[in-house]
Amino acid sequence: MTIQLDWKIAAVLAMLSLSVYNILMKNFFNKSYDWRAFIPIIFAGSLVAFVYFLISYKSFAFNSSVLSLAIPILLFAGLMALLSLYAIQNGSISVVAAVLAISTPITALLAAYFLNENLTVMQWVGIVLGMVSIYLVSAT
Repeated sequence: MTIQLDWKIAAVLAMLSLSVYNILMKNFFNKSYDWRAFIPIIFAGSLVAFVYFLISYKSFAFNSSVLSLAIPILLFAGLMALLSLYAIQNGSISVVAAVLAISTPITALLAAYFLNENLTVMQWVGIVLGMVSIYLVSAT
């Protein structure tokens, strides 16, 4: 069974999930628990997602091209998860969330450079305003 979901709804749900996740994690760390306790949980969650992927896409075949992309994706996802957990544990959640939000304009710039995606004037304005707003939120 494949779930059909509009990508915009999925993006909003992912953003909301990340926001709730950040608050829950900070609450966890406020109770003086160690962030490394989440390494097996992250692994288990990744394994569940991988199994779902295999079940949902029966015609999918692994090959060297897929692996050459999958391995760096997994490494960066794991690195991002571990560094995010460390930052959330040790920093102010409002500042950490603002710093993590910088990934949005950076991703847009990287997509323009590496994927040849065209950015409109409004998108450039949005990137600049986003960076200014992130700076203002994270200023201490």
